[in-house]
Amino acid sequence: MKILAFAGAALLIVLGALSAVAYRAGGQFERDMLEAQAMDPAVTSFRLRDVAVRRGLFSSSATAVIEMPGVIDPPGAPVELEASQGLALDGSVLRVRTHLGPQANSPLGRYLAALGGPPKPVELRMGFGFDGTMDRLALDVSPLRTPEDGRIRRWQWGGAQMRMTTTGSYRKGGRSEGTVHSAPVKFTVAGPVEVKGEIGAMTQTFRSTGSETDMSETFELVSDPSTIDGPAGQIRVDRMRMRGLIAVHLSKDATADNPSGLPPGRMALKGFEWTLSVSKPVEGRIAVSGQLEAPVPDVREMQAKAPLEGISPAEAAFRRSLRGAMELRVSASLLRDIAPPLEQRLLETGYFTRQGDDLVGPFVFGEGRVTLNGKLIQAEGAAPGAARR
Repeated sequence: MKILAFAGAALLIVLGALSAVAYRAGGQFERDMLEAQAMDPAVTSFRLRDVAVRRGLFSSSATAVIEMPGVIDPPGAPVELEASQGLALDGSVLRVRTHLGPQANSPLGRYLAALGGPPKPVELRMGFGFDGTMDRLALDVSPLRTPEDGRIRRWQWGGAQMRMTTTGSYRKGGRSEGTVHSAPVKFTVAGPVEVKGEIGAMTQTFRSTGSETDMSETFELVSDPSTIDGPAGQIRVDRMRMRGLIAVHLSKDATADNPSGLPPGRMALKGFEWTLSVSKPVEGRIAVSGQLEAPVPDVREMQAKAPLEGISPAEAAFRRSLRGAMELRVSASLLRDIAPPLEQRLLETGYFTRQGDDLVGPFVFGEGRVTLNGKLIQAEGAAPGAARR
C-alpha cells in the first residue's frame, strides 16, 4: 500500500508539474499575441490587429489580422492560430500552428481562387522551449496553378518550404540557420505560337547572428536549370547562383554587441555575387558582384509619392545616401548575334571595356550619382536611366 501511495503521489506531482508547464506556456502564447499588436512595423515588417485569444490549459487558439506594409496593406489578411501547450517529446513546451484564415470575402481570397489555390495556402509552425524562445520554425506554402480551362496562359507551381532552427532569442540576440526550397514553375503560353518553359527549383541556405534590430546574415541561393522552348529553339539557363552577406542595424542607438558592424539606421549588402550561366542558344554567363550600403528605408514613407517629382522625399534621401560599387560582367558570346552589333555599340559608348572574353562595366553609387565606367548615367533629380554626358 505504501508503494501504491508513493506512486500515486509521484504521479500527482508529475501531472501537477506538467500542468504548470502547460499553464505557463498558455500564458506565454497569450502575452505574445497581445504584444504583437504593439510591434513597430518598421522593425518587425509586420503587425497584428484585432487579436482575440481563447486560452485553455493544454491548448489555446487565437484569430487576428496581419498587416505587412508594402506586401499586405489594409484591410490585411486574417490569420488563425492554434497552440498546443505542455512538454513534448521534442523538448518543446509550446507549439503554435498558424494558417492564413478564410479568404473568401477578401481580395487575397479572390486572387487565390483565380489561381485554383486552397482557401488556406500558408501554414507556419513554431516550437518554443522552456525559456520562452523559439527554437524551430517550419513554413509550408501550398502548390498553386491556373485551372486547365483553355486560357491563353497557364502555369503551375509546386509550392515552397522553409525550415529554420534557432539558438538564443531572436529579439535579444542569438543564432539561426535554415533552408528555403521553392518548387519549379511550369508555364505554357498558348496562341498562334506556343511557348513552353520551366523555371527551375530554387534552394536557399542562410545563417544569421544577432537580433531583429541588429543582425548579420550570410546566404546562398542556387537554382536548377530553366528552359524556354519556342519556335526559334530552346533557351537554357543551366544555373543561377547568388550569395553574399546582409547586415542590418535598425535600432536608434549604438550597442556594445554589434553583429552588423554598422552604425544605427544603416543596412549593407557585402560580398555580393550573382551569376547566370547559359548554354543555349549560345554559351556564356552574366555576373554581378560588389557591395552597397544605405539607410534603412521606411516602407510607408517610401511609398508616399510626391505629386510633382514622382518620388517621395524618403526615396530621394535614400538615393542620396546609397554608397557602394557593383561590377557587371557579360560574356561577349551572348551579344554577338544581337543586331545591331550590340557588343560594338557598348564598347563605343565607353560604358564597357573588353577584358578577355567578357565585357565589363563597373557601377559606382554615391552622393546621389550613379556612374558606369566613370560616365554619369544618373544624378539626383534626373529620371532613372537618363544618361548625362
